[in-house]
Amino acid sequence: MIDLHFHALPGVDDGPASMEQALALLRGAEAAGTHTVVATPHLSAAYPHTRGEGVREGVLSLQAEADAAGIGVRIVPGAELEVMHCEVLGEDDLTGLRLGDGPYALVELPFSADARFAEMLLGMHAELQPVVLAHPERSRAFQEDDELLGRLVGQGMLAQVTAASIAGSFGSTVKRCAWSMLARGLVHVVASDAHDAVGRPPLLREPLEAAGLGELCGALCEDGPAAILAGERPAPAPPATPPPAGARRRLRGALRRR
Repeated sequence: MIDLHFHALPGVDDGPASMEQALALLRGAEAAGTHTVVATPHLSAAYPHTRGEGVREGVLSLQAEADAAGIGVRIVPGAELEVMHCEVLGEDDLTGLRLGDGPYALVELPFSADARFAEMLLGMHAELQPVVLAHPERSRAFQEDDELLGRLVGQGMLAQVTAASIAGSFGSTVKRCAWSMLARGLVHVVASDAHDAVGRPPLLREPLEAAGLGELCGALCEDGPAAILAGERPAPAPPATPPPAGARRRLRGALRRR
């Protein structure tokens, strides 16, 4: 599997604080069946020093440490771009902060933005296109306007939903929004948005299978991310409906035992 949204680099944001923690995170990803992660450190007002050259250097350093430790995970450079902070980027920075060597930018909207403001922000930043929307299910704009994601996908944007959102780890509102997006066939990628090995772990297949979405794992966690890294446009996964109550209880139990 390919994890398209993964805070792998140590000491640059709210991901792993040390190289040791970063390697533990990569070991967790490998154990979960992931062979490639895209390092996506935050670029926001809170972390203003993320630049393309620094990310690439950090990826090379972490890859060397992972190889030396016998961890069989490939690390690809990228970033999670907070849309309101993108005006600080030069063209060289933006190129270096796209996902892999492809054209796509992983873009995060303010969680508190309403639908009108979110749509305006995205429209103001044509230089970010093409866009993969990071965890839209966690944003107020998409929770309050069921039609917003459909409009943006119709404009060419892609949607990345977080596996933990589907499982309910971010609360019932986020979970309902994630399932609504899945039910309407608007999700192109599921990623872990991993930050550490325990609290925000690198799980993909396990929550999807527990949620009854195991048959979509290939499309959402391999084919979709691979297409994006290759500069191609993936098709969204087929519409999916929430599992019955018994499966939801098993999912909650499995994740509590982690």
